[in-house]
Amino acid sequence: MNANLEKRQPVYLPKMSANIFRHTFCTRMCEQDVNLKVLQDIMGHRNIRTTMEVCAKATREKKQDAIKDLNGKFKIS
Repeated sequence: MNANLEKRQPVYLPKMSANIFRHTFCTRMCEQDVNLKVLQDIMGHRNIRTTMEVCAKATREKKQDAIKDLNGKFKIS
């Protein structure tokens, strides 16, 4: 339906590139602990460094979870 017929202003989305969606996809896959070599192949990166440094962003929550997972795994005598 036309926005003018609905008597409201249109809401425009911010400009986003396909690359933003690729980065988001890669980050979400990392959050699900997908094997990095598998993710590299899915993303089509020739070099694993691209997958690790450019696309695989570590979220704050994921970092906190990793630290919590260490609890009790080290024995100090």
